[in-house]
Amino acid sequence: LRAVRNEKIHKETVMRQFFTDRDLSTDLFLTIQEFCRQKGTITQLLHESQVALLREVPESLQMRLHGEMYTGTLGAAVWLNVDGIEPAEDLLVRICHLAITERHVGPQFEIFGKGNDSNEVLIIGNDNTRD
Repeated sequence: LRAVRNEKIHKETVMRQFFTDRDLSTDLFLTIQEFCRQKGTITQLLHESQVALLREVPESLQMRLHGEMYTGTLGAAVWLNVDGIEPAEDLLVRICHLAITERHVGPQFEIFGKGNDSNEVLIIGNDNTRD
């Protein structure tokens, strides 16, 4: 984790140095930095795939991890509650482990493409959508 964070800090430091050396405006720096964050060039959250050690843990621990990561979001899904009865916790954890993946997308990501077939369900966990 430390190595990934250090790499992120290094990239931001290099960019800051580039702007400082050329006496460029802070406003431009912040605008470009925000663009990079939205594009995913500079991520605020680590993705599971960026943590190499997590690939080495047994599946039972991966299942617990995914359960903690996604159960809250999945449990809030109205379509899972039939007649007001919530699904069993172990079922939610299994769904989280086997069927959910995390993806971060920028503002240019097309959620609904007219005429395109759907092959996934999108659950927005952190609603930063605009427009």
